[in-house]
Amino acid sequence: MQIHPRNLPLALLCAALLSACGGGSSGGSSSTPPLAATPVITSSNFTSVAAQAWAGSEVFSSGSASGGGASQPISVSNQVNDILGKAQSAVQQLDVLERSFSESCSGGGSLTAGFKLLVARSLTPGAKLDVSGVNCNINSVNLDGKLSLQIAQGSGTNLDLLFTNLSLSSSSEKLTLDGDAKINQANGLRTTSGNRLRLVFSRNGTQVLDQTLSNFSYSQNTLGTGEGSRVTGTLTSQSSSLGTVSMNLQTNQAFVGASNGNPQSGVMTVTAGTSTIKLTALEGNKVRVDFSANGDATINQTQTLTWDEFKSKK
Repeated sequence: MQIHPRNLPLALLCAALLSACGGGSSGGSSSTPPLAATPVITSSNFTSVAAQAWAGSEVFSSGSASGGGASQPISVSNQVNDILGKAQSAVQQLDVLERSFSESCSGGGSLTAGFKLLVARSLTPGAKLDVSGVNCNINSVNLDGKLSLQIAQGSGTNLDLLFTNLSLSSSSEKLTLDGDAKINQANGLRTTSGNRLRLVFSRNGTQVLDQTLSNFSYSQNTLGTGEGSRVTGTLTSQSSSLGTVSMNLQTNQAFVGASNGNPQSGVMTVTAGTSTIKLTALEGNKVRVDFSANGDATINQTQTLTWDEFKSKK
């Protein structure tokens, strides 16, 4: 990028936004049509449905307490925290309450960014950050679309996020985020909630995930002690093997991680139509998946797998 000196703090933040995602891609479109859901769980696909439910439930995991982050291509919470840290460093160099700029990017395209502060040199409640790009290429990573971030009122760290046509992509990976999320972190507990957030991730041209969370809440103990992670909400997951499946997620017992990074305890119920799946983390790096066709106490089929085997099913 050809940066005017007065815009250097914002330019450094925008470059950090690209590097924070490790060459992945993050983007979304408010015009993206909703996925048409077919809520079907069968005895032949229940482990795959459960694996996709687990992947969707752990999108916000930092991987520190529940251990679920290892199954994800990217942790949304980790990336947002990284961006927030870079933003704080950038605003400390600003001597004004409001600043915006548009620049050409070094590899082509353009980038627009801006801060609006209520207190000079500080991200206090009410502060806003917008970053948007049009085919902006920096260090072989493309940025398109917009991320809006606002510091909200409340104890601890409170963020309101809106992803609008935001896309980060490299030659091998692409992650798309579309929708809204609120993040609160206080006293070692991080809670992420929102109305709708769609995530599409591909690697080497092959789609890995296409999932939409609706009316969701995910909480995680970030201290690595005590209760781990919990999730509630509706997940719509699309794959070539299963088609589109809509399911409700409910953590019955918080997932707590072991030293190998996988949960060693915790229970989650997945409901689609009249069928349910109960996912139970076990000691010894294993997980049990129980399928009930009628969603009652009758277990029609069960499988016990290692976590690696389970995650590969998605």
